[in-house]
Amino acid sequence: MFFMTLSAQVTKEEATEIVTERLSTETRPFTLFAKEDLQAEGYTIETSNTEILELDYPVWIYYVSYTSETKSKYLIVKEENGNLLEINIKNSDDLGDLTSWEKILINLPYEHYYTNPLVCWGNCCWIDFSDLHPDYPYTHYELIIINSYEEMESYYLCEGGSSMPNIDFSKHTLLLARGLTFGNNYCSFPTRFVQFPTNNYVFHITVCTGNYTSIDPWAISIITSKLGEHSAVELNVEEIEP
Repeated sequence: MFFMTLSAQVTKEEATEIVTERLSTETRPFTLFAKEDLQAEGYTIETSNTEILELDYPVWIYYVSYTSETKSKYLIVKEENGNLLEINIKNSDDLGDLTSWEKILINLPYEHYYTNPLVCWGNCCWIDFSDLHPDYPYTHYELIIINSYEEMESYYLCEGGSSMPNIDFSKHTLLLARGLTFGNNYCSFPTRFVQFPTNNYVFHITVCTGNYTSIDPWAISIITSKLGEHSAVELNVEEIEP
């Protein structure tokens, strides 16, 4: 169990924000569900240790279902003051039909297409951001959605007969995030790719900064399942000092 305390009465929207913040560092694929209405006192839950927990206060109930795992968990927000209770449970039929729950978001699986933050590898390079946009401010990011090799050719160059690894664009979409950032970016790039029920997506990336005497380009790309023609993808970049 995990407890988090906030000293404020919470609405459903605020409870959802508390829960999504709690899951913001989770890298495993999962789906987050919620009970649509406030649950009155007396709600019972069986923990992973087969203990029965009865809640004696009104709560907002959330359920996290991990892909291909035998355990899941509840995240429970106390309506009175925003206390967060986390309870690990075993997957079972006791939860009932999840179609009666509201789907909040999906933490999607993906593959890294190019994991090194350098813009070049071997004889291939993502086109340098400074060459494309010389008038941009020093710190700038952009996201490109690529659904064909013809589109890819606008963003990378290979020499000496080299070529990029194959992608089946009939089944997959390539997301390329790139930018210019102050400092040394040669560190790991934690990423998350999240889908909302409205078919909107957010690509979260953490970029390292710190050395303000230099401006470095970076690029990172992932392969995900084919996105719909009208899907909207937002890029969210967080800068940290390593």
